[in-house]
Parts: sequence; structure tokens; C-alpha cells
Amino acid sequence: MAEDPDRMFEDAIEALRQGDRPRAKEILTNLIQADQNNAKYWVWMSGAVETTKRPQAQ
Repeated sequence: MAEDPDRMFEDAIEALRQGDRPRAKEILTNLIQADQNNAKYWVWMSGAVETTKRPQAQ
């Protein structure tokens, strides 16, 4: 990875805050590929992916 991971992570968070999920997902995917054990990448990735599954009402 050529770029600084901390800077890339900040860019991903900013993309999410601006509603640009595809960009955030792209950045976070690259970060996760470089460091699969970084929990904060996975947590933020959960906000970047679309899901169609909805929780069931109890």
C-alpha cells in the first residue's frame, strides 16, 4: 500500500460522513486487505456496505 494507512482511514471516514459509501468501501477494502486484524477497519466497513437484511420484530 503506497499511501499512509492512517490518512486512508481518515479519507474513508470522511467519505462515509459525506454519504459516499462506494468510495468508503473501496478505501476500507484496501485497508482490510493490508491488515485483516484491524478491528476498527471492520467496524467502519459495516457502515459502508449496503444490506437488505432487516431485523425481525419481536
